[in-house]
Amino acid sequence: MTIHVTSPLQYNLLALVAGASKFAMEAGRDHGGRLHVAMLSSSGIGHLTPLAELARRLALRHGVSVTLMVSAADSSSPFYSTLVDSLPPGVSAVALPESALSGPASAVSMTINVSLPAVRRVLEGLNQSITGERLAALIVDFFGTDVFEVEADVGVPSFLFFPSNLFLLSLSLHLPVMHDAMPQLRDPVELPGCLPLFFNDLPEVVRSRGTEGYEILLRHVRRYEKAEGILVNSFRAMEAEAATIFSERNPGWPPVYLVGPLVPEEPPRDTSSPSLCLEWLDEQPNGSVLYICLGSLGVLSDEQVKEMAFGLEESGQSFLWVLGGLVTEDEDPVGCLPPGFLERTKGAGRVLTSWAPQLRILRHRAVGGFLTHCGWNSVQECVVQGRVPMIAWPLYAEQSMNALILVERLGVAIRTEGQGEDGVVRREAISAAVVELMKGERGRAARERVRALHAAAEEGASSEVLADVVAAWKSKLN
Repeated sequence: MTIHVTSPLQYNLLALVAGASKFAMEAGRDHGGRLHVAMLSSSGIGHLTPLAELARRLALRHGVSVTLMVSAADSSSPFYSTLVDSLPPGVSAVALPESALSGPASAVSMTINVSLPAVRRVLEGLNQSITGERLAALIVDFFGTDVFEVEADVGVPSFLFFPSNLFLLSLSLHLPVMHDAMPQLRDPVELPGCLPLFFNDLPEVVRSRGTEGYEILLRHVRRYEKAEGILVNSFRAMEAEAATIFSERNPGWPPVYLVGPLVPEEPPRDTSSPSLCLEWLDEQPNGSVLYICLGSLGVLSDEQVKEMAFGLEESGQSFLWVLGGLVTEDEDPVGCLPPGFLERTKGAGRVLTSWAPQLRILRHRAVGGFLTHCGWNSVQECVVQGRVPMIAWPLYAEQSMNALILVERLGVAIRTEGQGEDGVVRREAISAAVVELMKGERGRAARERVRALHAAAEEGASSEVLADVVAAWKSKLN
């Protein structure tokens, strides 16, 4: 069930609360008054996807009813209906009012701020209507801490959902101290249990003191200590050293729970999208195709797109390349390719200019490697569904930190070399990296390591951790 709110100024909060409350009462009757949890996602499908998987697991594995509050921007996304349709009974989605704010920092963080009245009414309605149990917890993602001020008013403990890894969480928790104590960050930044972090590997927002984005980030991370606990989309084998440090409980920090990798066991089916790329993969030999996807937000220069194309062609490697998200909106993705490239490579590869079913591609037997921007969701999906080695090509946000984990700590990825002063990686370096990953010794070793990491992710430790969290919620309500 999805409840939509259509206007930031003229929306019917009573209808919103009534709809959520009706679901809560039905959940209480149908499931004997089981626990109910509210979740709040800030703007961005990359934030919503793992949070929705957490909701799914709470409902299916632990008998918890969930109300998932989603930003209006996400609810209008073409991916949203597919995601919501895949949610099980016991999970309800509520679309919050649309924000009139603009700009990257505002879009992610301030959307929730202007939605606080709606969030408060939803929580109050749920708290009053659930039969047999009180609302057990509110889970907000890492840009949703403005909602913490609602916690005391409605009597619901707040938990932080951190969709990235312990490396970034450690940087976030240490950032207020570093900000107050240092006029500028040390280079490298050394965090307990983590790799040394050089200035250029820091997220751009952390490098940009004094900007609006930095101030918003700092405001949020200062509030992290107010959470009852932090649920992290990672697992011990992925970050063993950092996990050990966090298990020792730093005074003043909330307890940290590793509940990842939050990747669906079965990818949701989108019957509205063509699967021609999957049909093409069916015709390819096992492990023969390099899958290339650098996310939907990063942008490559025309010259870099051309160099990547030439590098792929020179490697002689079969490939499936999702190109649509790499150029600006007013550019034709195919127009950025070298003349004749598609014709020359039509027997070896396919280029997609729109959405691709990534989970189904990664798990396909024909895929043998993944050139990735190192977004944390993509990394987790590769480990869980793909079990293939990676070429790390970080573009923005914390992706350089993720690449350090993959390349330096885990050895499940390699990086391209030969970047020029203009920032462009040349075709020779790209070709060499592709050949090494798919046919070389480093690629073979990385493939073995990622399979071992996959096995560790399946061992069930994260499921036990989530069971402990649910048990703690129950004990506080009894």
